[in-house]
Amino acid sequence: AWLSYRLVETPIRKRRVLRARGLAAAAIGGSLLLAAAGGALVAGHGFPERLSPLLDELGAYRKYPYQPLMRDRKCLLHPDQGYEDFAVECNASTGIEILLWGDSHAAAMYPGLADYYPPGSVSQLTTASCPPVLGLQLKGVPYCEAINRDILQRIDTNPPTQLVLHAYWTVYRPVGNTGLAHNSADYFRLLETTLEALARRDLSVTVLGSLPVWYPSLPDRLQRYVRVRGDLPEYLPRPVEPDLVSLDARVRAMVEEHGHRFVSLTATVCQGADCRVTLPDTTGSTVLMQWDASHPTREGAAFISSRALGAEDQP
Repeated sequence: AWLSYRLVETPIRKRRVLRARGLAAAAIGGSLLLAAAGGALVAGHGFPERLSPLLDELGAYRKYPYQPLMRDRKCLLHPDQGYEDFAVECNASTGIEILLWGDSHAAAMYPGLADYYPPGSVSQLTTASCPPVLGLQLKGVPYCEAINRDILQRIDTNPPTQLVLHAYWTVYRPVGNTGLAHNSADYFRLLETTLEALARRDLSVTVLGSLPVWYPSLPDRLQRYVRVRGDLPEYLPRPVEPDLVSLDARVRAMVEEHGHRFVSLTATVCQGADCRVTLPDTTGSTVLMQWDASHPTREGAAFISSRALGAEDQP
């Protein structure tokens, strides 16, 4: 802008004509300055010093270290893994009291359950993008059906004191001919068949409903909030998710019809129209309830475990 003013606007106003060399030099100089500024912007990752430390902390959740917490590729299998890939440590070491069965959202609950229940009493058998539904075939998870069949056999061999089922229930529901890998037209029928099969085994079964889903993610939503308000809230207005609410109600009806217990995680973290989005950790610092759109943090999982599973009268 300064070069433009000095070398173009000022001479024109003074009715002077720039020589060709001067004009070329100005153009080259301006281009070099722009290139240098762009290079500095890239090298500095967008000049992070312009952001407050709070915004930086929220941005760090994009690299949340979920793998060790979920015991990734050991007790949280990936679509390229089969049931034989479950590690030995996925089984409780002191006798199976709690068996956690589900997808990655169930795996995210593991550290909270492990902190809440006695050490070594929680088994984790979870598979990414594979809900605890017997007979379900999904395009993107070729071993899902076999893994769930194997888990049921393990339950028959060594029944747990309590079986906990959890998944991102919404994503597997039939939604028309979308071709999405996680949708199944047989989803509800097979879910009911699974609940019937567990009822015949006279097991204590708890099914966890869905958490609020924050698009594009909770850290992103809070960054926008901080830019406007300057601080972190404890609660945010509950996101409007008619599909999630209706699906939770449908799953609850099926679960309770077969004599199992349903726990609404939305009711656990929300008060009326507002949902908890931050928590204090053991050091007094503030941490988020969820590290992406829907998976809970370790602290979030501990909060949910102590309130949802620690009270038999939880709605």
